[in-house]
Amino acid sequence: MNLILFGFKSVGKTTVGKMLAVQTGLPFIDFDTCIEKRYGLPCREIVLTKGEPAFRAMEVEMLHELRHVDNHIIALGGGTLIPEQNRTILKGTYVYLVASKETLKKRVLTPPLPSFIKDEADFEKIYCHRIAEYEKIPAIRLDLEMYN
Repeated sequence: MNLILFGFKSVGKTTVGKMLAVQTGLPFIDFDTCIEKRYGLPCREIVLTKGEPAFRAMEVEMLHELRHVDNHIIALGGGTLIPEQNRTILKGTYVYLVASKETLKKRVLTPPLPSFIKDEADFEKIYCHRIAEYEKIPAIRLDLEMYN
């Protein structure tokens, strides 16, 4: 059974995923790294040069490629599960990693800014939208705020 980690950008998906992999002995997959290796560019550059719709299509392709993986820890990108249809591709236990809005804002708004956020107003809009979507996903909730 897979453990599938999701949550807002910079919440700690990769860090927690690597720690869980060491503790469980399961292999770790960083979803964004898979995309970067496949397409030869950092995710940020893909979004900036090809556009967000192209990047999201790449995410769907990668989800389908990983759908047969079993007994892994998988750290998804922050926007991967926003489209509802993406939520049923991978099988396993979903783990929603959370931290306070203030903690995430401080991390995300530290330059260089992510390609999908231009300023604090963008952060607020995207944060509210994504958190509302994450809350709809049946998952174990892991609050990481005490580790900040």
